[in-house]
Amino acid sequence: MKLIYRYLLGKLLLPLGCILTGFTLLYVIYDMVDKSSDFIEHDFPAVAVFRYYALQLPSFLTLIIPAALLLGVLYSLARLSRHHEITAMRATGISIYRLAGPYLVVGLVASAATFLINERYAPDAAWRAEQLMAYHESDPDERSEVYFAAALPLKLPRRNRDWFVERFDTRDYTMHGVTMTQQHPGGSATEYETQRALWIDGRWWFMDVTVREFDADGNLKGAPEFALQKEMTRLTENPRDFLSVIKPTEFMSAAELRHYLRRNPQLSDEVRARKRTDLMHRLATPWVCVIVVLLGIPVGAHTGRQGVFAGVATTLLFFFGYYLCQLTGEALAKKELLDPVAGAGAPVLIFLVIGAALVYRMR
Repeated sequence: MKLIYRYLLGKLLLPLGCILTGFTLLYVIYDMVDKSSDFIEHDFPAVAVFRYYALQLPSFLTLIIPAALLLGVLYSLARLSRHHEITAMRATGISIYRLAGPYLVVGLVASAATFLINERYAPDAAWRAEQLMAYHESDPDERSEVYFAAALPLKLPRRNRDWFVERFDTRDYTMHGVTMTQQHPGGSATEYETQRALWIDGRWWFMDVTVREFDADGNLKGAPEFALQKEMTRLTENPRDFLSVIKPTEFMSAAELRHYLRRNPQLSDEVRARKRTDLMHRLATPWVCVIVVLLGIPVGAHTGRQGVFAGVATTLLFFFGYYLCQLTGEALAKKELLDPVAGAGAPVLIFLVIGAALVYRMR
């Protein structure tokens, strides 16, 4: 049985890898031709062009993995069915459901990989790619400013802390001109004013720092304290807290969006609905890999009898039908006509049920 599973996986993974590679090359070539005038006009070095597409690759992979997986499943099963290999395997007593097992495993692994890419790499990499383009399209004297955020406020009511950062370097998270105020029970406060703050080994280090204590009436208590450097061991903020203020939400992961919504309870209902829908979209999207496998198995396994074009057309109809339902549901959710969970999650649930029913009905 394990030998058959390895054989089926080999029949799927090889065309899947070829399709992914082909789609990636087509994307890079098309986009490079589209942006060639910009690259030439702004004198992009070859290294910058390579880095730009390397940064764009994670976002592109999350888009093409479902389509590539669908075509890979159809191609693999069509070849097996055409050569009567599925019939031979079933004649030995192996059920069609057990033969579908390796494909479902690949679908689950692809879903997990898509979620990981979406959560850990794609949003930040896409943002870095935008910064890289802006850097080379800017005037030489202003290029360094692309990576800096100015006049950055950060209010953390739950931690009773307020920050103001004059300049934040998004590359290494160095902050310049920092004022941090810690409120204490009873109304007193401690103010830290530092010329530079560094993020080192998971902690903030304040350089050239001045510490002032204030009473409940806002009066200075005693003389200020000075230190060349101070390790801020009690601070729980990390660069993500500041990036959530700087980054546009389209470049945020699901975790960053959750953090953004928790940190901004004052958002209007309309804005909150849009952001919650974006959050649910990021959580629901990876499941499309399982959906395409469930839709592709019954159609691909019978293409030998029904005809290749009929099978592919039927599956593509389901495939694009899913995306139509997803876009419609999310549009309604963003207009507050549907709950974001229903708008983004219902299409996934519906097509998972449809796919499972199609597989169950296989004979």
